[in-house]
Amino acid sequence: MFASGLCLSDRYVIDSLMGQGGMGEVYCAHDRELDRDVAVKVMSRLGRSSPSVVERFLRQARAAARIGYPGIVEIYDCGMHESIAYVVMQKLEGESLAKRIARLRGVKPMPTGFDSGSGNDRMEIEAKNTWNRLSR
Repeated sequence: MFASGLCLSDRYVIDSLMGQGGMGEVYCAHDRELDRDVAVKVMSRLGRSSPSVVERFLRQARAAARIGYPGIVEIYDCGMHESIAYVVMQKLEGESLAKRIARLRGVKPMPTGFDSGSGNDRMEIEAKNTWNRLSR
């Protein structure tokens, strides 16, 4: 959808496609103002055909930007480019989820219950609950 070299908001220069799914595409980009690499998520063609879906996408980005938690990607900006909604976020390094699953295939899954009562477990549960409430 976005070509390499395209500049969003006179600030974010698109480099390459990182991945795509049902909700849209994620691009590697460079923030010229802060001189850092970022990820830019763009809504799919299906999603951007509905104004209410576009508004929800941007509302969720603004809500996620208010959450500061190590397990949630940091949101830097959101906006519109030629009627296409986008979210600028922290670019994470590492393997994709698909590669990780393939690598761990055959490994016994972790228990699903939280039983240690440590602060980290409670923080993770609270972060997930907060995200679920914001996503409604």
